[in-house]
Amino acid sequence: INLRIASQLQKSMAEMRRKDYKAFITSDDARRRRNEVSVSIRKNKREEGLQKRRTVSDIQKEADFMIKISRKDISALKKGILSNDPTLKVKSMQGIRKILSVNADPPVRTILNADMLPAIVSALSKEDLTDLQFEAAWALTNIASTIHTREVIKHNAIPSLTRLLFHSRHDLREQG
Repeated sequence: INLRIASQLQKSMAEMRRKDYKAFITSDDARRRRNEVSVSIRKNKREEGLQKRRTVSDIQKEADFMIKISRKDISALKKGILSNDPTLKVKSMQGIRKILSVNADPPVRTILNADMLPAIVSALSKEDLTDLQFEAAWALTNIASTIHTREVIKHNAIPSLTRLLFHSRHDLREQG
């Protein structure tokens, strides 16, 4: 009997020491915390996935909108690029770039048929309008990435794009 009492006393003293020196966590507490963490991770991953889908959906909606362009829209963009108003030039060039950024079959031939390529190339030389240069370089990159690369070369865009490689703005260097 004394051995039994001594053994129990020794166990209770060990438990007291453990509680005093170490934050005691039961297996139930540990399991609960693991479950909370895994649920939190799953929620975050789900939210990230939904956010990606929303972003892709927004881009697709914009792309679908841009596909439905008419000759009237193209002529308005061309007039905008050729205008003397710098803001209108930039907005029009941005419109062309967005039209050409459509993933599935961009209407490059429509832009080329509207004889807009010379205006896009000449926009690269407008050093006082860096936003215009950026949009023009991006539009030319989109054209060059299709089967119409030779058109970009024929219109002598390569020297202007090469000069952009030494521009002070990082985004322009990237497009060059």
